[in-house]
Amino acid sequence: MSKHTDNKKYRELIKYISARSSEDRFFSVTKLNKILFFSDFLAYKKIGASISGDNYHKEPFGPVPNHAEKVLKHLIKKGEMAQSIGMLGQYEQKKPVTLQEYQLDLFSPEEISIINIVLDQLEEQSATQVSDLSHKFSGWQLVNIGEDIPYHTVLLSDSEPSQEAIEYGKKLLADLEKLLADLEGAEVLASN
Repeated sequence: MSKHTDNKKYRELIKYISARSSEDRFFSVTKLNKILFFSDFLAYKKIGASISGDNYHKEPFGPVPNHAEKVLKHLIKKGEMAQSIGMLGQYEQKKPVTLQEYQLDLFSPEEISIINIVLDQLEEQSATQVSDLSHKFSGWQLVNIGEDIPYHTVLLSDSEPSQEAIEYGKKLLADLEKLLADLEGAEVLASN
């Protein structure tokens, strides 16, 4: 087993999301990936750590967890999940199905709250709508196809900074420039 397929919390997260999404006619592997992404990045923003422990890379249709497919295959192999395949309009829909009860005791109340908020917000949105939403995330926009999306990009803002923030930034820059000048002066004195 790999580090991620051995991660019980990650396995239970996928089972929980799939169980909660069983009545969502748009739920699919693609939507699972986006729910994981939004849950992990929102958790990083709110509590300072992801829930799954996975990283995400940029693909043309949005962020993709690096190991969710492997974890899902492991769950299917163990008989804890299945995958139903059908059609949704003109597209093939691979829908993860939970066959075994999930365990929520591995998650903090904050983590459960974050997951539920994401599930509620994305319920009944199509994979295309959820993918389009993920394209608005600055972290996805900043990296190239195939590159990992740094978690800290969730802290970036696309709004204009206030004048107060601009002035504070200028002060920090001036302080840094002074510190660097002082350090350079100290190096010159030390070398003489």
